[in-house]
Amino acid sequence: MPNINGPSAGKRKLLSAVTHSIILYAAPIWHNVTRYKNYENMLKKAQRKVVTRIYGTYRTISTVAALAISGTPPIRLQIEERARTYSKDEDTKRQEKEETIRKWQREWEDTVEVGQWTKRLIRNVATWTNRKHGNVGHYLTQMLSGPGCFAAYIHKFALIGSDIC
Repeated sequence: MPNINGPSAGKRKLLSAVTHSIILYAAPIWHNVTRYKNYENMLKKAQRKVVTRIYGTYRTISTVAALAISGTPPIRLQIEERARTYSKDEDTKRQEKEETIRKWQREWEDTVEVGQWTKRLIRNVATWTNRKHGNVGHYLTQMLSGPGCFAAYIHKFALIGSDIC
């Protein structure tokens, strides 16, 4: 999918939602497999691939930063939410969604080894995810993730002579 002049932000969000729905199909039945690290890692890899491809991030981005920028909770939390809300009413589902966002926020705050630049810019994942304005495009993704097509990052690889934008 092209990063520039590709699908609109709305279409990218739709692609992400459809792909996540496919991944999460029947999650209330098979959610216990996430106890095994091997299966959880397979799901994380699939989610990372979806988010990085659809939102046009570079491969060097950390998974936690890519998920925050895209507004997508980690797959493990989504699976747990689906398992808890199976055949429940809409009010319970809304409460569980809020709980998932709270858990994601705690994980986001506890992350120390990666995604620090993004964490400075997106402090609250609920506020970022529920915002009513702005679309995440290629250039915004690059700005929010730190590395990208900006002079300071490209200068590190000696591809240009100066780090001044």
